[in-house]
Amino acid sequence: MEFTLKTPVKKAKDLSGRLKELRLLKDWKRSNFAKRSGVAESSLKRNMA
Repeated sequence: MEFTLKTPVKKAKDLSGRLKELRLLKDWKRSNFAKRSGVAESSLKRNMA
């Protein structure tokens, strides 16, 4: 079994990419996702680009 260590920045980018994929699969606008998640839309713009 092989393990790959990722930096916190890489983990955050991977997670934000996955969340964007899921948001788009549900056909949610960024504003709708922000309301549902309790996160500011500006944070999503910055981190899910």
